Amino acid sequence: MPVYLIQYSYTPEAWRALVTGTAERDRHKAVEPLLRQCGGRFPRLTFDGDPPIVIQDKFVAFGESDVVAIVYFPDNERAAAFAMCVLAGGAVTSFKTTPLLSLDDAIKAMGVAGQAFPAYSPPQRKP
Repeated sequence: MPVYLIQYSYTPEAWRALVTGTAERDRHKAVEPLLRQCGGRFPRLTFDGDPPIVIQDKFVAFGESDVVAIVYFPDNERAAAFAMCVLAGGAVTSFKTTPLLSLDDAIKAMGVAGQAFPAYSPPQRKP
């Protein structure tokens, strides 16, 4: 299942619209039609615990990015299309998409890398 971490930051004008209430403040509701049009969705994430923590949303963040979300897209092309649409809207200053691997897929990649690594010759510092 292709899952992506998306991170983006709003322009000052977008923040002004959100703060003054001239734009839909529930950006989840505002962006979901575009997400679905591109074949994506916000997955429901459940973390074990007592009680379990269930997340099906994006987060407003303090730091380098204003918004952080985990999203599903069927393929890279649709993930890229979503990013292009958001960027074309002009309300964000940056947009970063990071493909995420499941632990099982990462372990498989480690196995492939372990077999391939002997063929790699890293640059060496000359003595």
